[in-house]
Formats: sequence, structure tokens, C-alpha cells
Amino acid sequence: MLENGKLGLIVENSEQGIYDGMKKALENPESFDKYLENMKGYQMPFTLEKSVQHIQKIIDNL
Repeated sequence: MLENGKLGLIVENSEQGIYDGMKKALENPESFDKYLENMKGYQMPFTLEKSVQHIQKIIDNL
């Protein structure tokens, strides 16, 4: 979902990794401006509406 770091900071999946990522965000928030720019016009691949439409198609084909 983060497109290999293009849309957000990727951190290690651990308590320390999350801590380090949050610390970076708090100490240097301007380093996240590039993510905001990259998110302009981005459409989330998973939305409630898309999920409901997909489920409805499955039900219609039963």
C-alpha cells in the first residue's frame, strides 16, 4: 500500500521500528512533505465502497 516507500515511511515491524519511525516524524516533520505530494490524486485500492461492490458482484453471480 505504500508503493515501496513512495507514499509513506516503511519501518521495521517491531516496537523499535515503530518507535524510530514515529520519532523521525516528530523530530523532522518536513521530511514527510514528499509523501503528501505523492498522495495528491492517489486513490486507495481498498475502500469500503469498492469492497461492497465486489461482494455484491459475487452475490449477484450465485
